[in-house]
Amino acid sequence: MSGVTLVAHYGLKSEGFHGYIRRLQSAVRQNLGPGLSRAFQPYVIDQVHLTLVGLEGERVGNRVFGSNYLNSEANIQSMDLRKFLRFVRRTDLLPFELQLGGFQPDRDYNFRCFGEDPYTMSFSFRGDLAVAIGWQMQGEEVRHSLLGFREAMAEFRIIHKYPDDNDGFFVLGRLDRSGLDNVQQAELAARLQTIEGYIRAALAADQPFILPIDRENISVVQYQDSTLPRGGTRFFPLLSRRLTPGFLRSLY
Repeated sequence: MSGVTLVAHYGLKSEGFHGYIRRLQSAVRQNLGPGLSRAFQPYVIDQVHLTLVGLEGERVGNRVFGSNYLNSEANIQSMDLRKFLRFVRRTDLLPFELQLGGFQPDRDYNFRCFGEDPYTMSFSFRGDLAVAIGWQMQGEEVRHSLLGFREAMAEFRIIHKYPDDNDGFFVLGRLDRSGLDNVQQAELAARLQTIEGYIRAALAADQPFILPIDRENISVVQYQDSTLPRGGTRFFPLLSRRLTPGFLRSLY
């Protein structure tokens, strides 16, 4: 399945962010141990990214209808790609910063993610995916800049897949259980909780990593595989003159 999406930090990373991702991936493999480490398939660092809003859709003539919009209860109208690009390039909702790590287990941030606090969700396994999540912070309060950005897309008939989503969600890799026998499967399930606790504690003990989200690191991506491997994925920086409404429409 092919698609189009708006992402941040796809491709080449800053030295600091590259090192942050590598440390988390290494911590997973090391804590799985030699017998189970092969079950973890870390993503190539270039493909790790934050999805700002999905632009998946269907082109009918010169019009593009957003997939998530079609699945909503809204009246069916095509995406306004011209106004969308103008908005993202000019909005004062950008830039903002995400805090990764540094969340404390005994602190009330007055915010829940999947029903859990930021400490618990700073690193977790979501099914077979190893995930790090960050949020914009002001002091000890979570700000909702990312949610506001996603909700603003509705003006252009673009709807984010997940409602009320304020999470800066980065997939670091996935588990492949296919080569494990029953004993190893059980051992892996037991070890994942230990790994989550170890990495969360390590992130809490370290200084927060502050990741800027701005126009310089935002791209439109056309993909064949939703994990965005470099092969089969094309990306176009937001500020590129090539990225016109007509060119964006041609990606569908």
